[in-house]
Amino acid sequence: LLFRTAVEPSSVTVYQSFNPGSLVEVRAATEVGGEGGEASDWATIWRGERYNTDPHRQPSDALELKVSPGTLPVRAIELVLDTTGWSDAFWSEIDSVRLVGTPASLSPPPPHPFVTLQPSETESAFAERARWVHRRFGPPPAGDERAAMQQAALSMVWANSRHLGCRYPAKVERSAGLKGRPIAASGAALDGEMRMRGAK
Repeated sequence: LLFRTAVEPSSVTVYQSFNPGSLVEVRAATEVGGEGGEASDWATIWRGERYNTDPHRQPSDALELKVSPGTLPVRAIELVLDTTGWSDAFWSEIDSVRLVGTPASLSPPPPHPFVTLQPSETESAFAERARWVHRRFGPPPAGDERAAMQQAALSMVWANSRHLGCRYPAKVERSAGLKGRPIAASGAALDGEMRMRGAK
């Protein structure tokens, strides 16, 4: 679920309209990457137990979940349901999700000498990439131009993996924190791969 504005969340309310209680986890992210969000940096903000095995349960409910202060800015929500035992005669339905919080400041972190807006990059994508560099590496290394350039290069690896589904050698992906993460290939990435194969 993608919201218009990122917020520093205080609560999430899930409106369960039929057989409530299958929800077992709520994940959040600042931005969504990859097709279906597979390459997003999801963080669990709530985890609970399934409770719709109770025969006296309510037919519907509004489950309000408080979010701990200091949680990352949230613009996307992912719900995890326990579908054990679902059938044509038993399932759950969710009508909507309400995200409550104060507008988050998503301005880029302090400037990095080699992390700059690229010609084909939107300002929001650049800000997301710049925040990733600052979060992963901290301030640019003083007097170490090579390390600073490597940080910028890895930020492009990270962004291309998230948005285009690009793949890189395992060592490079590990350096960008992509080890073991599913990376969806977008149409642009697949088109590029087919062009490369056709050129051989």
